[in-house]
Amino acid sequence: MGKKIHELDALANGDIALATTLLAAKATGVSDAGKITLEQLFTKDPAAARAALGIPFPLVQRLYAVSGTEAQVNGNGFGHDNTIPQNNEGAAYGLDVPITPKHASNIILLDVELNCSSGAAATVQVGLFVDNVANALRAWGVTIPNADYQHTYRMRHFVVAGSTDLRTYKVRVGSSGNVFINRTNTQADLYNTVVTSSLLVEEFLPAS
Repeated sequence: MGKKIHELDALANGDIALATTLLAAKATGVSDAGKITLEQLFTKDPAAARAALGIPFPLVQRLYAVSGTEAQVNGNGFGHDNTIPQNNEGAAYGLDVPITPKHASNIILLDVELNCSSGAAATVQVGLFVDNVANALRAWGVTIPNADYQHTYRMRHFVVAGSTDLRTYKVRVGSSGNVFINRTNTQADLYNTVVTSSLLVEEFLPAS
């Protein structure tokens, strides 16, 4: 990936089509000062670079956080109203994933999975946040009808990267009552060590 690719000055002039053709024809590359690297091509036009190299799968990178930590949230909710959940509502669970996107036009997929239970009928509220931005990117809830019922909460969200700046995606949990993560009301250490919740962050090329 670090080799210089011969005769790709066309890319610097904005001729992506010509640059792609040259890259496909000369993918073996030569060391030539002043010519563009594959890394630079991926940064400027990742779709063109992948097409030229015959890489059909659009995944750019995958990062994740997994936690088996047991947690309890008792009545600290987002509010059941028409306002956007805030980053000072609910409780941080500890699923934080930092990512530096490779290209501003790429798509970021956030996929959260939480194992929930409750001490009585209650609603578990989950919000996705980024850095210290007050407003949630997405939020929703699920009602657990009775104590000790087990539920796996799943939420997915897509967002355009917008820049190549480092950012950290986070999960916050609120509730309308007494709820638990990775355990039930009456059973701590449920299933020993194999209960985990997670946040998966993936970067994809935009659809062509």
